[in-house]
Amino acid sequence: MFTSCYLLAADFLGKAVPLTISEVLRDKEQMATGQKAEKYTIRFREIDKELILSKPTPRPSLRSSKSRRPSTGPGEGITLEPITCEAFGEIVACIRVEDQRGSLDQATNW
Repeated sequence: MFTSCYLLAADFLGKAVPLTISEVLRDKEQMATGQKAEKYTIRFREIDKELILSKPTPRPSLRSSKSRRPSTGPGEGITLEPITCEAFGEIVACIRVEDQRGSLDQATNW
């Protein structure tokens, strides 16, 4: 009934999808709590929806730990895959991000 301008795990219908990054942005996004938080978002060539990245996992591919800037950028391919993960003590739907080198980062959908 209500569509989101951001990607959700349900958008992938259980399948991994390869996409090409068109732009990586750092902006303040309004969270479900109503508060604004600084987040990275990724825009893609193939689709209109954007992906909001959560905090990096132990092996982040889309942010460098020193500069906190994206290390994967425009023109590069990534694969998004719907999975489940633990967030705030609950199992929730998430999107796994895999870059061309096979490194992973994970973005939780709220």
